Amino acid sequence: MNVHMKKYEIIEHTADVGIRAYGKDPNEIIAHMAEGMFSLITDLSRVKVDTKQEIRVKGMEYDDLVFAFLSELLFLHDTYGLVFSKFDVKIERAGNNELILSASVHGTKIGNNAKKLLIKGVTYHMLEIKTEEGFGTVIFDV
Repeated sequence: MNVHMKKYEIIEHTADVGIRAYGKDPNEIIAHMAEGMFSLITDLSRVKVDTKQEIRVKGMEYDDLVFAFLSELLFLHDTYGLVFSKFDVKIERAGNNELILSASVHGTKIGNNAKKLLIKGVTYHMLEIKTEEGFGTVIFDV
């Protein structure tokens, strides 16, 4: 597995933008994807942590979990103005082989003037988690 110093990097994609996130396991890769997504939305160094949300999503594959998790985070952002900067992700396999992602996400509510980029949605285009290589990629519709 590749060991990267950085958690994620921004990748350009035609009219959209993406994140390539790195980690030692799927939990860390997905947490870094979420952090990368919010780094596009706001300056994470200015996010004071004063709220916590618990999120639970299910899927049959890692890419289903990524799509559902990041979409839920975007919903919380769009609906309640929340941004998150800390992500504790845990993935377990259920009896029916379904994957369950449980996460505690920590952040705050921000005003519109603190936003950098409007992300409309998470896409399945190029979405992948490469556990052996230690990275994942996600593209956002902007």
